[in-house]
Amino acid sequence: MKKAFLVIALLFICAYSYAQDTINKENKCQKICNKHYKQSPHHFTMTIGYGFTLSDKHDLGTFSNYKRSDHARHMRHGISYELDYDYNFHKNFAFGLVFSMYNAFDSYYKDATHEETLSDDKYIFYIGPSFLAHTNLIDHKWYLYGRATIGYMNFRNAVRTLEGSSSVSDTYKRGTFGYGLELGAEYVCNRYLSLNGQINFMGGNIDKVKGNETEIDLSETENLTRLGLALGVKIKL
Repeated sequence: MKKAFLVIALLFICAYSYAQDTINKENKCQKICNKHYKQSPHHFTMTIGYGFTLSDKHDLGTFSNYKRSDHARHMRHGISYELDYDYNFHKNFAFGLVFSMYNAFDSYYKDATHEETLSDDKYIFYIGPSFLAHTNLIDHKWYLYGRATIGYMNFRNAVRTLEGSSSVSDTYKRGTFGYGLELGAEYVCNRYLSLNGQINFMGGNIDKVKGNETEIDLSETENLTRLGLALGVKIKL
């Protein structure tokens, strides 16, 4: 009987010690996880990276007249910039706002092949509210997150041609509905600063543009959808 009581007492002590250790670990984890949420609900993320448009066409009616056959291919590659604001109302969720811009540029000069000089600047601006969800803190240093956004996308294309002494500039504009998705990882440096890496997707298209105060119906829909890779920093206030 004494041996039975001794075994039960030892089991009770081990269970109690294990439970206390588990509680201490949970409290420590909760303290670490909440530290980043409770003390810094306002997060600002700035990223820059490479963007690649999925469409292999870029004519907008008049572009097909240009003498450079690989012009559309050059305009598929560009630089993307993004500024995000997130308000963390929960340790795993945030509402926010996304500001995004994509820029592609191409030019060529008059030579034996080309009869004119061309410069072409394409901009795609986006603004919209967002919803972000992220994991709990992993190994005290990492978060994985996903973001979804819907909003307003604005297309702007500035083209300048120079043939002889004659210079012609045209600007095409159009606003449309846009949307986006992001998947990323965040490395926590300290309570105020993190490093971010992300894969992003932005979608939208237009079927007409406004140029020189005149609306132009496009022969084909201009697809503004793009993929991107970006790196940046997050500041927590």
